[in-house]
Amino acid sequence: YEGQLRQKKAEFENLRAQINPHFVCNTLETVNLMLLVDGREDLSEIITDLSDVLRYSIRSADDLILLGDDFENMRKYLRIQNVRYGDRHTCHVEITPEAAQCKVLKLIVQPFVENALQHGMENEQAHCTLELSAWVEDGWLFIRIEDDGAGMSMETVRSALDFDAPDDHGRHLGMRNTFKRIRLYYGDKSGIDVKSGLGTGTIITLSLPVLKGEIADENFDCR
Repeated sequence: YEGQLRQKKAEFENLRAQINPHFVCNTLETVNLMLLVDGREDLSEIITDLSDVLRYSIRSADDLILLGDDFENMRKYLRIQNVRYGDRHTCHVEITPEAAQCKVLKLIVQPFVENALQHGMENEQAHCTLELSAWVEDGWLFIRIEDDGAGMSMETVRSALDFDAPDDHGRHLGMRNTFKRIRLYYGDKSGIDVKSGLGTGTIITLSLPVLKGEIADENFDCR
């Protein structure tokens, strides 16, 4: 009974949280039209990507989507970050066609990329290289996020993997919450491996059971 109450409350909070983002998305579309009228295609592309990322993020957190779609959303996120960081980061993406058709939890990649950019380039002179890859092997989907940024201490890694610790608003919160979502959804069938060290970058490898099949809005267009 208490679990049902918590779920209902979470659903209510999720619906309430979507109101303002929808207003923001609609406002961004208006701004985008104004930019196109003024011939500012460069700014229009940024606004379009931002609107797409926002619309994608406010969909139900429990939605299963294609990994290829999640990677596409991540690419739009990186184009937005290019405005902020310029050429201070480089990203290489390699995803096999079979992996792209696997179903995963939404936003399973972006929090790790965001963490790498946010903490890996705290030094204004630093450059961060990201390597993102996904492949299928023996019925398992492997997703790897690798960066050569600032890295994390073993204490930070242990904290991020401590699923029983109370929530806080500290560093690496998005990464930690994603780990928890993965473990809650897949249970012991999921594998999470983190290799990191201060000044040596970070390698995160996720191993998930392959999920395939029909998705109601497989051709979902963020716009």
